[in-house]
Amino acid sequence: MKSWAADVRAHVATWTVRLKKTGRGWWPRFAYHFTDVQNAWRILNSGVLLSRAEAIAAGQMVNDNADPRVIGQTDPDHLRFVRLFFRPRTPTQYHVEGIKRRGRRGTGHCPMPVFFLFDLVDLICRDDVCFSRGTMASVRHGYSDRREYFRSIPFADVYHDEGLGIIETVRKRDIIQARQAEVLVPRRLPLGSELKAICCRSQAERVTLLNGLSREARQKWRKRIRTGVDGLFFRFHPYVLSVSGTDRHTVAAEFGRSSLQELEVEFEFVSEDGRRYRSDAPLPARTDRKLYRLPRPESAGLLKLSVEGCLAFRGHVILEDLPF
Repeated sequence: MKSWAADVRAHVATWTVRLKKTGRGWWPRFAYHFTDVQNAWRILNSGVLLSRAEAIAAGQMVNDNADPRVIGQTDPDHLRFVRLFFRPRTPTQYHVEGIKRRGRRGTGHCPMPVFFLFDLVDLICRDDVCFSRGTMASVRHGYSDRREYFRSIPFADVYHDEGLGIIETVRKRDIIQARQAEVLVPRRLPLGSELKAICCRSQAERVTLLNGLSREARQKWRKRIRTGVDGLFFRFHPYVLSVSGTDRHTVAAEFGRSSLQELEVEFEFVSEDGRRYRSDAPLPARTDRKLYRLPRPESAGLLKLSVEGCLAFRGHVILEDLPF
């Protein structure tokens, strides 16, 4: 435990008060890590968050969220850290979050983001934990575990969340860099009491996360997996908000955001008796609800939805007749 833990507690208390009126007063309490749901399955099932280098060496990087151009310019030593942020809604997240249309994804893609929120004081006060003033992908930034360095981090810029349109170029660059200040844990971070919450964008995505967990992991983490937390996600692109059976023939999928253009959607339903139904009917532009009609009545089954080739929902759906 660092000898100056009181400084970190004071930091949390001070910035909680300063940000209270913005609705972001809870931001300073945590360190944040986000990843795609398919990586989150592996993390929660194994009980450990690995650095990028260790995850690749172990063959456990299922979906690579990172821009390969950014990774290519990152010091290899920095890839040996588990990297967390002091805040959500970072510039990195802005560029990679959500399902984008094929051919328009650029580089780096996190179709279904899941957030891990760690207690900042418990985490940063560990003897082996360091921190940076900006992104570790930049040669401009080093890192340290020293009290003086922590005090030098420009937290007014780290927690800045207003628009940057009228800010001069140099100042804008400084804010963008500070928004990506990092908390660094060497090699691996076992999931313990420091992990306070695991957050999904919607109930449908929570179901998807739970569906990919082992029985043991599901029992262990279920109570910490939450939805409805404002200020974590950008939500710029379509995602599944909810899935339900409206009657024994029909499944309804509600989307949290409609697209300005038609989207590819693949529907696959496997009944409890093993009957399989598929559809690849597209989601029309500006549509936020889609009905799937089964050719015969079913009571329940496993449903998988893919949008533009990306997993958008997977879970058990009940199609019993409604009692009204």
